Amino acid sequence: MFNLDLGNDSSSGPFLAWSALGTRDGLVPARNFYIRSTDGKKPYDASNGIVFDMDALKTGWQHSEGAVGVPPTWKWNPTVSQMMPKPGDDYKKGFSVPVAIGGGESAVFEQAGASVWQALEQIAPILQQRPDAKSLPMLRHVIQSSCNSTREAPLCRSLNW
Repeated sequence: MFNLDLGNDSSSGPFLAWSALGTRDGLVPARNFYIRSTDGKKPYDASNGIVFDMDALKTGWQHSEGAVGVPPTWKWNPTVSQMMPKPGDDYKKGFSVPVAIGGGESAVFEQAGASVWQALEQIAPILQQRPDAKSLPMLRHVIQSSCNSTREAPLCRSLNW
C-alpha cells in the first residue's frame, strides 16, 4: 500500500476546490477548479491531470457556517467503505484527499456538497480498475457543455496510472 504524508491537515493548505457557479468574489469563473491558499484564490486548469492519493482518501460529513476564516467542522467516517449516518440536517457529504497538482506541488482537495460528491462517484469505477496497490490515478477535468446548476459535478476522466 502506498502511504504518502504531504504534511497537510484540515487546517492548512493549499486547497484544491471546485466551483460550479463561480466564486462570489468573481475571481474564479463557473465550472472551474481553483487553488485556495494564503495568497488567495486562483483558477486552476485541471485538464492536464491531477494525481489523487486515493490511499489517503477520507470521506465524511461537513458542516460549515460559510463564515470567512472559520474552518468547517468534519465528522470523518471510520473508513471509506463505511459511510456513517448523517449527523444533522445541515451536514453535507464530502471528502478529503491529497493531490499532486504539477510542478512538484501538492494540495488538499477537501470539499463537501452534491457536485463534488458526484465527482467522487464518477471516480469510484475508475478506482476499481486499479492495476496494483502502488498505482495512483491521474485524472483530468473535462469541460462540460454550459450548465447553470449548483450541482454540476466536475467531469473527470482517467489519463493513466
